[in-house]
Amino acid sequence: MGLAAGITINTDIVEKGLQQEQTHEHAMFFMEVNKTPLNLRADRFQLQARDVHLEGNRSRIVHKHAEGVTWGMFLESVNISINDTQSQTCIQMPRQEFCGNTTVLLNGEEFEREKVIQQGDKLAVVQGTNPEERAEAFMELGMPTEYREIEPGRMA
Repeated sequence: MGLAAGITINTDIVEKGLQQEQTHEHAMFFMEVNKTPLNLRADRFQLQARDVHLEGNRSRIVHKHAEGVTWGMFLESVNISINDTQSQTCIQMPRQEFCGNTTVLLNGEEFEREKVIQQGDKLAVVQGTNPEERAEAFMELGMPTEYREIEPGRMA
C-alpha cells in the first residue's frame, strides 16, 4: 500500500505554525526499513516546528500543539516525503532515500496525509519484506503511559 501523491515542504506552515486553537495531544509514529527502525533522534528531526514535532530525543512520539495539524504537515516538519512510482515507493529523508515494497498505515487503514492528527493515532511506514504484516504489528502497540489521555484534554 503506498501513496498517490508526494509530500512537499510548505515553509509557511513549518515556520509560522498554525497558532489557531492550542492543544496538547500525542500520537505514535513508526518508520522501519528492512526490519530496522529509523533513528529520528538527531537534531534535524527534533523540535522542527511549533505546532507538531518530535522532542526529547524520541523518534516515536508526535507532539501536536495546534488544532487542524495533519499527518502531512508532520511529515513536512521532519522533512520526510513518501512518493509512489509505478513499481515501488520511495521514502526520502535528509541524507537518505529508501525505495522498495512499502506499507503506510494510519490506525490500521490506508494513509491519508490530510487527516488531522488525533490523540492516540498511530502511523507506520514500513519498507522491506512483509511490510504490511510489520505495520499491522505496530498498530497493536500501546501508547506509553506518560502520553495517554487520562481524561479529555489531560495527559497522564
